[in-house]
Amino acid sequence: MKNYIFSIAGTIIALVYWCMESVVHFYIFNEESFEFIPHEANELWMRSVITLLLLIFGLFADHHTHKINEKEEDKLRLFQTTVSASNHILNNYLQQMLIVKLEAMKCEDFSAEVLQLFDQTMEETTAEIRKLESLTEFTTASVEQAIYPK
Repeated sequence: MKNYIFSIAGTIIALVYWCMESVVHFYIFNEESFEFIPHEANELWMRSVITLLLLIFGLFADHHTHKINEKEEDKLRLFQTTVSASNHILNNYLQQMLIVKLEAMKCEDFSAEVLQLFDQTMEETTAEIRKLESLTEFTTASVEQAIYPK
């Protein structure tokens, strides 16, 4: 959902400016009557240009902010896709390693300690993959904390 905070702020500031200009001309410059829309072409032109600049600045700031947000969202989606693809590759690798374990178990003289180390390594790797999958905040610190806890 787009947020138009700068456009709204620019509009409010432009309206306040226009009103303040009218008040200043009436009370400080002692004009004969209060004119919200000045009759003098030069004064109308000056207020209109400044008001228009404030409105355009608000629109530009909103547009630029939306572009930055879209780029950040694209980066997040790319990161999530990369993590998902890496998890898929790692899970395939782990499944293939189970086949190796089954073949090793068929050998009578294969070391039970090595099989135990294999199982431990598989469990640790699976746990680390699950930690990465469960991240909700994707920052360098959160990824490092998930993989290298203190």
